[in-house]
Amino acid sequence: MSFAQDDVEKLAYLARLAIDHSIVEDLSNILQLLNKINEINTTGVEPLQHTQDISQEFRPDFVTEPDVRDLMQTLVAPSSTAAGLYLVPKVVE
Repeated sequence: MSFAQDDVEKLAYLARLAIDHSIVEDLSNILQLLNKINEINTTGVEPLQHTQDISQEFRPDFVTEPDVRDLMQTLVAPSSTAAGLYLVPKVVE
């Protein structure tokens, strides 16, 4: 399959793009390359997730810092907290 000038103009109009007319030959070459790739026999070929046979190594999930929320709330906003939540004025009626 190859692109003609009319095809490029129609695609440019549908995509709302300003395309230079010199792109017709490039698009035809790309389509020819894709057709060659489609001719390759891939029967029995497993799809790859990665080129190397590796797996993601996860670090252990450990707590590394103490919980200081209550301390910070008493230092920053002692009168504006209740049950661990910050109290703010109502802004939407």
